[in-house]
Amino acid sequence: MSGIRLGADSFSTYEEGIKKEWVVGNGLGGYASSTIIGAGTRTYHGLLVAAPENSPGRFVLLSSLDEEISLNEEVYRLATHKYLDTISPTGFNYLSKFILAPFPLWVYQPGVFTVKKKSLQFMVIIQPVFFMTSDPGEKELC
Repeated sequence: MSGIRLGADSFSTYEEGIKKEWVVGNGLGGYASSTIIGAGTRTYHGLLVAAPENSPGRFVLLSSLDEEISLNEEVYRLATHKYLDTISPTGFNYLSKFILAPFPLWVYQPGVFTVKKKSLQFMVIIQPVFFMTSDPGEKELC
């Protein structure tokens, strides 16, 4: 698989994670973009940004998703947001890999399991696909 592949050393802190961004265009003026840790740090970051015909600008229709996994009374929050005095949740701490080839793939390891979040064609269909993996095979979660 070609493309951009980054390991946890590329986003070990919030400050490091927001230095790297990705963007995927749809060829019609719309796009999806964010930082590799999923923290929207710019007004034009969004998972679904549309450029309607005969419109003077673009519209952020979906800025982010706040995914959570509940397992055995434990809650793992995968999102990352920064507020005035705090970063919460801190899902980037679970992020072990980020791959852009050509669409983003985030690999999280929040416990003794692995979660792969793959987003396909943000601008046409928003369909996050999640997989839970445990050695040796993969199991579909949702």
